[in-house]
Amino acid sequence: MNNKNYKVYLAFYKAWNNDNSTFQARVIGVWTNGPYSHVELIIFDTETGKATMCSALGTKNTVRCKRHIFNSNIYDYKEINVKSVEHIQRFFKILEGSKYDYKGIFLSQIFPLGIDNPLEWFCSESCTKAIQLGGIDNEVIWKVKPESISPNDLAFMLGLIKTDKKIWFIKNLNLLFKKELSNIYVPFNVVVESDNNNLPN
Repeated sequence: MNNKNYKVYLAFYKAWNNDNSTFQARVIGVWTNGPYSHVELIIFDTETGKATMCSALGTKNTVRCKRHIFNSNIYDYKEINVKSVEHIQRFFKILEGSKYDYKGIFLSQIFPLGIDNPLEWFCSESCTKAIQLGGIDNEVIWKVKPESISPNDLAFMLGLIKTDKKIWFIKNLNLLFKKELSNIYVPFNVVVESDNNNLPN
């Protein structure tokens, strides 16, 4: 397999500024200190023009891969460099059909106890492990335990989002009731450096 025929992205689901977002998505965003509630790994085939999205999905209680249509109204995208797209594809092929790791969400994310089910997965855990296996060019991500990472942790490590403070959304519970995210509601600067303007047609 030739890596040159593929582009790899992480697609971060917007908990705000997204007409499809839910109260549950905003709860996840507030609790994990950032503007996102979910992450998908996207493999774009430059020869066929087709994109495939893979991740663990709580609403379906499974890991799945399916066709993806780029939509920057719903997602913020970050292109990443990996050594092996094939390793990522093999990983998700093995994982596909696995159960969603609700235990890990509660005991690694909501309560940071580092406890998860090694046979089950949640979204950022599966995507972080996949890009580690793919050989991502990012030393910080290489060192982390995937079960300890939220979508917002991953976005910060990739430089997708930056703030001028280390304490973000958790002290702004009013955000749960706002569908739009702006500095009117967040008393500090949030900068998103996405690849939304450079997506495939």
